[in-house]
Amino acid sequence: MKRIDFPHIKPIPATLLILCLLINGASQAGQSIIEKGKTAPDFTLPDLKGEDYTLSRHIVGKHKATLLIIWGVWCPYCRAIMVMLKKEYPRLKAKGMEIITISIRESPKKIRLFINKLKPDFIVLTDEWGDLKDPYQIKDVPRIVILDKEGKVDTMAITTSAKIVETMIQNAMAEQ
Repeated sequence: MKRIDFPHIKPIPATLLILCLLINGASQAGQSIIEKGKTAPDFTLPDLKGEDYTLSRHIVGKHKATLLIIWGVWCPYCRAIMVMLKKEYPRLKAKGMEIITISIRESPKKIRLFINKLKPDFIVLTDEWGDLKDPYQIKDVPRIVILDKEGKVDTMAITTSAKIVETMIQNAMAEQ
């Protein structure tokens, strides 16, 4: 095999290379990802008014369960689930469940067009840059996550069925 030299590129000292690898590994190891039975990764995202909402400050100990729906305006299944949740929210809230919806990788302007017609009473947040993609392992939407009263993950799923979401909610509330 022939060796190729690049005289214009200076070699990186081994200690600097090792330090860079350690720092990168430590930062990746410190990233929290969603896992059943573990505390959900915390986040701070804006609502449609631009006010920040932090998950841990708003849910822990305040509700029997919290339903997170990570959705997209472009997704017809997501919109159907949102319509179902609007109808069910008063009943669910009375039973102790909070609903937080998070539209991912969409501009607030496009989200408002849908939300202004729906007029939900539950929380609507925006994740315009997809910050939750990795910690919440979002490969597709709608991503459903149900948290218990301590903020630990009870149930997770990707489903296109509003009926399955209803069943997940019923099961989670029965456990609480």
